[in-house]
Amino acid sequence: ISDLGSSIISIKSLEELHLSKNQLTFFKVEENCWPNLKKLDLTSNILSTFHPVPPGALTSLTNLNLFNNSFTEVSGSICSLTQLESLAVCDNQVITISDQLSPLQ
Repeated sequence: ISDLGSSIISIKSLEELHLSKNQLTFFKVEENCWPNLKKLDLTSNILSTFHPVPPGALTSLTNLNLFNNSFTEVSGSICSLTQLESLAVCDNQVITISDQLSPLQ
């Protein structure tokens, strides 16, 4: 898979999505996308940017796996994931971690 079709984005009841070991270079969610999603696994792709999460999207996300990609920064946009309990970014090329992450516990 190198691109997500619109049909998977429209599944509102989705609770887990495993997209590891694909060729994804771009991953961006739309407004109100996957409000019940708790686990998102994007391990081993070619992602380099975590795009801002629009209102109503990923509101239940507790577990985000981004390891083994091409990220150079952990951006403050992750702070919009208010239910996030686990963030995995190992095996990337992270140089910068946003100061906005410091209040996260």
